[in-house]
Amino acid sequence: MSTEAWALLALTLLAGAASPGPSLALVIQTALTQGRSAAILVALAHGFGVWLYALGVVFGIGLFLLHSEWIMQMLQVVGALFLGYLGLNMLKSGLKPAPTTRVTSLCLVGWFRMPPLPGRMCAMGF
Repeated sequence: MSTEAWALLALTLLAGAASPGPSLALVIQTALTQGRSAAILVALAHGFGVWLYALGVVFGIGLFLLHSEWIMQMLQVVGALFLGYLGLNMLKSGLKPAPTTRVTSLCLVGWFRMPPLPGRMCAMGF
């Protein structure tokens, strides 16, 4: 690949990584519930996944899948089954009754106010 093609790929990946989406929501949720170091680990793992995907695209996995119809169909079926599994788990967790806990104080975490986590205390609102 030429230098211009690599630069275009890098800009495309940067735009995708910088735009807010489900991965950003996951990093924020992890930061709020498990702390900064866990959120940094999630962000790095997401970046590695994007890099691995881009590497596969660059080296022609897409071209291989276009010419091998049965492998493409198998991947689609496995992907559909996995999405169904995730959907069923979301539905099951949504049917559980929400815990009825009373919030007596809020902690300031970054720009957000949230209830203190179990086992943690808020000092001076932080």
